[in-house]
Amino acid sequence: LGEGHSWMGSIRQDLGQLEASEAAFRRSLEIWAGLAQQGIDARHAEKAADGALLLADALFLQGERVATIELQRRAVEAFARLQRDDPENARYARGHYKAQCNLADGLRQDGWSAEPVELLLGCAQGLEALAEREPGSVLIGEFLAQARRLDTLRLLAQGDAGSALDRIEAARGWVEAQAGEGSFRLRTVSSAVRIGETYGQVLAALGRDDA
Repeated sequence: LGEGHSWMGSIRQDLGQLEASEAAFRRSLEIWAGLAQQGIDARHAEKAADGALLLADALFLQGERVATIELQRRAVEAFARLQRDDPENARYARGHYKAQCNLADGLRQDGWSAEPVELLLGCAQGLEALAEREPGSVLIGEFLAQARRLDTLRLLAQGDAGSALDRIEAARGWVEAQAGEGSFRLRTVSSAVRIGETYGQVLAALGRDDA
């Protein structure tokens, strides 16, 4: 039931039905959180953390930034506990780093203060290590590309457009690899679009004619 509501939330979101998407994700999170509180299976806590991130995305699309950040923090803390209990679990690590990147993205809207920078650098480093362990993982590759996109924005904010170009080129490498393999899905298309937009910002900052 929890999975079913989650899938419905994703479908509604793809259709642009944001309120219905939020309701489905909220119900899914309620189910997983209730199971997680029983402490029977760590996977329930993992699903609840994932559910918090999905609901956060749905709220972000509706402009609910404060609630978005609260849910992202909740996910970071939940995945951190899971990772402490099972440090060799790559899935927990991947979820933790993704949650950190999402929270950094939310917080940086108020400027690149110490907290979003620390979160971003931590998740980027962790994802780099995971990518070395699982070089063929599309999901890890996507998360790492988004971390590099965020780091590009940080460097742009610091006025370092040259380093920003290097960073976004690395992210674009993942996009080109996915396109070459014909493995694009709706989610990866969305990631590719954001990377492309950031690439345009870098080119504009450099005064390039092809921006």
